[in-house]
Amino acid sequence: MAGRWAAKEAIAKALGKGISGGIGLSKNGIPLTDIEILREETGAPKPMLHRRARKRAEEMGISEVRIAITHSREIASAVALLF
Repeated sequence: MAGRWAAKEAIAKALGKGISGGIGLSKNGIPLTDIEILREETGAPKPMLHRRARKRAEEMGISEVRIAITHSREIASAVALLF
């Protein structure tokens, strides 16, 4: 769960918006619900962008989003690459 959260945050930041809603979070950002992390048949994470996230990616000319997620018992981290 923490890895998927990290992936959503990495994507939102790579889109230049950050996450929206809640205390201390950007009001102009992207809602967590606009970024979905699915799984390929191979088990690799597959990001899907919806609504504001998809619109922002289109504005930036982004046609592909890839992510890498790693975690241990205490720490989760993710990296997003936008092409």
